[in-house]
Amino acid sequence: MASDAGLREAYEPTAKLEQFYSGGALTLLAGGLIACACEETIKVVDRRSGAVKFTLPGDGSAITALACSPKGDRIYTASRGLQLTCWSTSTCKAVRTWKTPKAPVVHLTVDASGGLLGAGSADGNVRVYDTDGFFCTHSFHAHSGVVLQVVFQSQQLWLISAGDDGSIVLYDLVAKKRLAALKGHFSAVTALALTPNGWGLLSAGRDKTAMLWDLRSHARLATIPLYEAVEGAVVLPPSLPVLAPLAPSLGKDHVAFAVGGERGRLSLWRTDTSQCILPQPSAAGSTAAAAAAQAGEEITHVQLEGAGELLVCSGDGRLSLYDLQAATPQPASSLPSPHTLVSNLDEVTDLRLMAPDPATRIPSRLAVATNSPHVYLFDISHNADSAQSQQPQGDAALEVSCAAVLRGHDDIILALDVARGADGTGDLLASGGKDAKVCLWDTRRQVCVAASVGHAGSVTALAFSRRSAGKWLVSGGADKLLKVWDTSALVQAVGSDEARDAGKPGKLQAITAVATHDKEINAVTVSPNDALLCSASQDRTAKVWKLPELVLQLTLRGHKRGVWAAQFAPRDRVAFLSGGAQLMSTGADGLLKLWSVQSSECTATLDSHEGKVWALDTPTTSSDAFLASGAADGSLVIWRDCTAEKREERAQEAVAGAQSRQALANALQAEDFEEAARLAFQLNQPARLLSVITAAMDRGRDRCETLLRGLAGAWDVNQLATALAAAAKWNTNGRHCHAAHALLRAIFLEHPLDDVEKVRGIGDTATALAAYTQRHLARMDRLLRASYLLDYTLERLHVLTPLDTLGGPPLQQAAEKDAAVAPATPEHSSEPPQSPMVAAVPSALRPAPAAHTDEAQLQGAGLAGTPHTNQEASAQQADAHEAPLGSGAGAEEASMQSKLGAKQGSTAKKRRSEGRSSTGKRSKKQAALDDGSAPVGQAEPGPTPPPSAVHRPAAHAATSVETPKGSQQVRKPGKAKGNTRSSHKPIALSSVKKGKGFSDKQNRRTSL
Repeated sequence: MASDAGLREAYEPTAKLEQFYSGGALTLLAGGLIACACEETIKVVDRRSGAVKFTLPGDGSAITALACSPKGDRIYTASRGLQLTCWSTSTCKAVRTWKTPKAPVVHLTVDASGGLLGAGSADGNVRVYDTDGFFCTHSFHAHSGVVLQVVFQSQQLWLISAGDDGSIVLYDLVAKKRLAALKGHFSAVTALALTPNGWGLLSAGRDKTAMLWDLRSHARLATIPLYEAVEGAVVLPPSLPVLAPLAPSLGKDHVAFAVGGERGRLSLWRTDTSQCILPQPSAAGSTAAAAAAQAGEEITHVQLEGAGELLVCSGDGRLSLYDLQAATPQPASSLPSPHTLVSNLDEVTDLRLMAPDPATRIPSRLAVATNSPHVYLFDISHNADSAQSQQPQGDAALEVSCAAVLRGHDDIILALDVARGADGTGDLLASGGKDAKVCLWDTRRQVCVAASVGHAGSVTALAFSRRSAGKWLVSGGADKLLKVWDTSALVQAVGSDEARDAGKPGKLQAITAVATHDKEINAVTVSPNDALLCSASQDRTAKVWKLPELVLQLTLRGHKRGVWAAQFAPRDRVAFLSGGAQLMSTGADGLLKLWSVQSSECTATLDSHEGKVWALDTPTTSSDAFLASGAADGSLVIWRDCTAEKREERAQEAVAGAQSRQALANALQAEDFEEAARLAFQLNQPARLLSVITAAMDRGRDRCETLLRGLAGAWDVNQLATALAAAAKWNTNGRHCHAAHALLRAIFLEHPLDDVEKVRGIGDTATALAAYTQRHLARMDRLLRASYLLDYTLERLHVLTPLDTLGGPPLQQAAEKDAAVAPATPEHSSEPPQSPMVAAVPSALRPAPAAHTDEAQLQGAGLAGTPHTNQEASAQQADAHEAPLGSGAGAEEASMQSKLGAKQGSTAKKRRSEGRSSTGKRSKKQAALDDGSAPVGQAEPGPTPPPSAVHRPAAHAATSVETPKGSQQVRKPGKAKGNTRSSHKPIALSSVKKGKGFSDKQNRRTSL
């Protein structure tokens, strides 16, 4: 078993091809880019690698037209949803969007100055828009059908349009009128191009002709028969090297042009002689055109950039770029080989990596089979930007470009395999498809060297011999047959001079054929020593056969559904990677999973596909530094082993983490909360950050806010997401909600809402914050309302002292004033003595005694013998006492109090009479007390200060109340026993007797 040091831990995509064009509009951009319509979006790709640089989202409907400004800073799009949009290529955002009336726009063009935008619609109208104000400046209706082409003639500010009615119309934008109609085509005009001097116009259409027009005289100068329906045409500048031999012989006002159409081949023509500069393909006539159309090879777009790069787009999504500046062919020669981009692989059915470099172990070629009758060969090279960098060659990003398209099958290709040697190199490729054909290809010369039809159904699986490097080939198909083919002679002849001279592909000879399974065969694989063959079938079994006789050795049962893959372990072990210690699998979820054989656990998951992954391959059985995968979404990814880099990164992160944790501990020890908060957030330790924020809040709100604002001000969008997630988690706990909201306050003070809206998942985070915040607010509201009951209870027990009577400058000034004006107290005064605490309170802040209120009035008011706990009532009594006698306020208040006392006294008498009727006889002394008069033989007591003026220092202190002579000294407990509600009921001291209202024990305690 391989050691842990040799195990693969991670792979990263080093090159990726994905769909970027789905047909329709496309245009060349400045800076080596191409803008392509991909269903409802616009994808901008690099011309060399085909990598998607950025994507414009669109408006949700199909894109119908594209145009680019001359500077390349703007892209104009039109959609089937009747919407025009101006995009900025620097910000990838829409600058302006506006609607078009009635019908979709089919073609867009921008004039040389970039100030005008021309749009041809499906309703036959041509409109011109100002690109600064985005308003319509001109509108013309001249075609009876769809407007297919629109171009500007900038010298006279003319506009030229062509439609499917076969007419070409000129408009004068200055005079805002129609100049002329050029008629000569009998079918739709699909291409318009101006000559270099600007006064000639080339038109081509589906009537298989091209015409040259003089715009000044509106005359037709030449008619060129093209023998094919044309979809695109461009005029070639005479300065191009490819036209250098023809420039002297071209007539005046005549040009050379390139056209492409239904035959799928680009051709060059001259207008003076109506001859083809480059010859057409050998096949001619409608049969060749129909075959090209069926194969998706017809040309749909031809565009020329000013630098001399010609773009040709075919119906199957291939973009071919011809560098005409570098080509110097003689007449009657062929164009240089184009650089090809495959914009849409559709569904990848199989792939194989080929010819790895022995030094870097990087494969140099990739063969891909899709649901088409062609095999695509991709060249894998180092990215030019990465090659100039300081990265090692093996670590640089790779660039994948289509090198060739192998044509030989008549239906979809289902299986591929490569005859690899011990070092993984091999140039012999085998392919099998639904046409029941097996083809062998020489990938160096890109030709088919042998083909044979030996199956009665689709060929679904292929496998070359391993040890003998392609000595024979095994094929399996939907007809349930296994066949062994002799390929030894072909392997030796690949790349030789004999193979180059052979024009026609040879035929394969079958060595053995056996009917094997009950259903179609899905996969075949050969053991590393070429001794055994394993076949997997849809009948839920896998069978092992002896090679090359195909003798059955073993039948493997256990699967509940069809078996789609089988693989022999290298060196007789069960593994794919790391010398037998790991497996790599693919699935319908678009994921690649790396498994450990020893622990049966998934150690890594690779995600770069959006569809089912049908194909997976490594360069050799001994080299797994690179992988290639293909999926049903048309994406193709080359993976590079990055285990060493990941381990190095983890080691560095561990060292940095240890240093940061030590620095965090030091900062906490020194109470440097700013540094501690920064380190805690950097280490992704929300619990430690919470403790730092809590400690800072204990030191003061201002310090905490300064700390958090300084911390939040340096966060980006990703860090904001982390902070908001932590705040949402803290907010779920009532003990930590204050820290959470302090952090939220700092975030919203330092970052605008636009930045917060960019946070991923902000909606869910905001919902969680709002839910728990409402709970916290409700809890605080309940606590606040409950505190009112506590205040009321303490006030009724007279254990609260107003804050303004406890000290401060007002208290000191009032005390000094009382000391200056107050007369000396006589030794024998009728006033009862005051406690030192009450005496220390100034009279201005102390409630005055009710001088004209006797015991009967207090008892009638229900306040006899009860502490006056209402502070407002005490203040009113103090105001009434301090007011001069006979004053309006004092007299009126005294009258109101007298009336209130009389009313409450009558109520009290009524209650006492009811009590006498129920309790029987009462003593004369008790009756006298109830009536408010003194008993017989006892003098009337003097005025007594109200109980509210007596200071109670503590809530549980005993309260002593002065009573008339003969009454009991009652000790009222501060903490009631029994029913708490009855403990707050006022007790009339005049009615308290021994044995009534208190127990004997309490009376004894009171007498003490």
